[in-house]
Amino acid sequence: MKKAFLLTLFFLSACTSYKEIHYSGVGDQWQVEYHAEIVGNKSQRTSFVITYMGQYPKPKKMTYQIQSDRFSHTGSSSTDRGIQSINRDGLDCQSCKTLTKDTDIQAKIWSDGRTEVIDLDLME
Repeated sequence: MKKAFLLTLFFLSACTSYKEIHYSGVGDQWQVEYHAEIVGNKSQRTSFVITYMGQYPKPKKMTYQIQSDRFSHTGSSSTDRGIQSINRDGLDCQSCKTLTKDTDIQAKIWSDGRTEVIDLDLME
């Protein structure tokens, strides 16, 4: 019985913390959702969705940058039918600075000759 207790205690102490953090921001034409699953203090898996909300015809090309003092994601997309949304999932980071609730995140989106800057807010 004592061995079982010590073994359980060992496994519990070896477990790392897990938390999820969600950010969201809306601009004039775009909405950005950012999600992070954090394990411990040096590993995270992130995903984001950028959605076109404007009234103009959907842009055929866009470039984005989502950044903080801990990371930067950049990319672009184009289609003849116009862009409705972009999904990026499974962006893994090992041995990195993980997000905290104090992390400021900003998205910049370039499309059709316009630049939109969106500050993302922590969703609680």
